[in-house]
Amino acid sequence: LDTDKVIEQQQKMSVQQICRTQGETAFRNFEHALLLELLNSRSTSPDRIVATGGGMPCSSENTALMRNCGTIIYLQHPAGQLASRLLQRPGKRPLLEGMEEDELRSFVSERLAVREPFYLQADLVVSPEEQQPGTLEEFIRRKNS
Repeated sequence: LDTDKVIEQQQKMSVQQICRTQGETAFRNFEHALLLELLNSRSTSPDRIVATGGGMPCSSENTALMRNCGTIIYLQHPAGQLASRLLQRPGKRPLLEGMEEDELRSFVSERLAVREPFYLQADLVVSPEEQQPGTLEEFIRRKNS
């Protein structure tokens, strides 16, 4: 389950449109409300994997809700790799609109430095080496057993 996609379906507009028309705070409120929904429906879908956007875990209240929903896994990547991925998908992240490559790389590095302390509160931190095809599921099973 991709939380951004669920929010887009619920609001009938893209994340970019939500942020442009209603602001980032409104989007963060939608994320929080969705976490509450997921927590309430946990008993009906206990084996669900939920992919969140990068800002969702950056609130202690959201982190607590996520922890109550299940195991939190941080798929760790260096800032340069994240920036390269974002450069391949222009227009997908509202906070990055109009940024040149150097500006985007700097922004990603700064943002990751602020967010990573939240991310490192995850139950499992998976390094890039452990994210190879076929190994991630095994890594998660080993850590959870």
